[in-house]
Amino acid sequence: MDEQVLRSALKELVAGYEGEQAALNVLAVLDENSIPPSSLFEMEDRDIRELTGLSQETCRLIGMVDELARYTGVERFGKEPCLDSLEAMGRFFRALTLGRREEYCYIACLSPRKRLRRLSLLSRGTLDSSTVYMRDVARQALAGGEKFAVLAHNHPSGSLNPSRSDVELTKTAREVLKNLGIELLEHVIVAPGGYTGIMDGGWL
Repeated sequence: MDEQVLRSALKELVAGYEGEQAALNVLAVLDENSIPPSSLFEMEDRDIRELTGLSQETCRLIGMVDELARYTGVERFGKEPCLDSLEAMGRFFRALTLGRREEYCYIACLSPRKRLRRLSLLSRGTLDSSTVYMRDVARQALAGGEKFAVLAHNHPSGSLNPSRSDVELTKTAREVLKNLGIELLEHVIVAPGGYTGIMDGGWL
């Protein structure tokens, strides 16, 4: 979302709870520290409070904005969204990871018609890495009881290029799942600027 729109939203939120002057003070702090509004919404409550001096309740509300955006974004897809294309996968997982500051890796189990039946979090990592174990991939895929699976993780850094470990993970997971009678359709990388597929992009 446009930073100017987020700036206006932040101003209204703070002004509604702590007054116009408090809102102006927060914007001044952001400007002084060259912090875009989007970054404030991604901070932990305690970090927001330390930076802005706002009340705990207001900081909690600011910290909830991204979580609410993720919830409403994913809800738009319905209960069992159809993930039958890279575009559909990319849009869904971008909504799911909106505002995340660490890497989150998921496995989605899809029906024969490519509808989402089970979604599991495999790992939560750091800004630029996460650890995924094949036993977890296999366990979650088997628990899904479907013939198709999709891996997906976000790159908070903004890069859409897979790392060497991303490619190796995809290669290994594809073989492990194949031995279980499950086809890995794609490993999707999502970032604020878009999405890409490791398999679709020819990195394997």
